[in-house]
Amino acid sequence: MTHWIGYKWLAEKYNAEPIQAFRIDSKIERFRTTIHEDSHIHKTYLSSARPEDTFAGHLTFALKHEGVHLEFLARLFKILPIIELENWIKS
Repeated sequence: MTHWIGYKWLAEKYNAEPIQAFRIDSKIERFRTTIHEDSHIHKTYLSSARPEDTFAGHLTFALKHEGVHLEFLARLFKILPIIELENWIKS
């Protein structure tokens, strides 16, 4: 079982697949690695880096570690319960 974090976690949680593939994907593993494969980067983090399993936790992680993915964010914000976005902005 893959323990995705960041954008991939958000995509799975909210059933919001991106049109363009994520340039960076992140997951939790036993070892910290970064693998460059063509134009994609695959990163693994130790469990201590796992964000809180909330919209805010994974979005904050994604913006800090995976960059800004405007196309995906636009799709996500259309389907996201508005209260989650409001709470994130207020915090």
